[in-house]
Amino acid sequence: MGRTAKYHHTLKRHCSSCGNPIIDANKSGYCTSCHRYHRGLSNPIIKTRNGSAGHKQLIIKAVNYLQKKGYKDIHTEYKRKIDGQNYIIDAVAILHDELIAIECGDLYMRKAITLAPAIKQLFYWPYKSKHPYKISVSKNLISIVIAK
Repeated sequence: MGRTAKYHHTLKRHCSSCGNPIIDANKSGYCTSCHRYHRGLSNPIIKTRNGSAGHKQLIIKAVNYLQKKGYKDIHTEYKRKIDGQNYIIDAVAILHDELIAIECGDLYMRKAITLAPAIKQLFYWPYKSKHPYKISVSKNLISIVIAK
């Protein structure tokens, strides 16, 4: 009797993409990290590097950047509900009930598209960068420009 498609994923022990062992039974044929990557292709990410220590340093740089710009009311890990979904923004300055936000590290495009209309100014500060980038979102275009 041959293998059926229903149980074939349990027999496959190595990832189809990278060759690493499959740890969970996600039925995709990929290891956990490759499964996240392939699943995330519909939600592209600007991803440079992970690391909580580096992320905290970027948040400190973002707060310093906002202070140099003259903002006084600055918050980190600011929680905001937009379109019925909760978002955590890394660094936020509040001026006259308007938000100036900086996302540090990795940036999901879906998050940028959702946040941009609800925030006065949105910046993205990638890992290993000395300055943030300003993000503008229009109907069919996302522009990322070096912030001055």
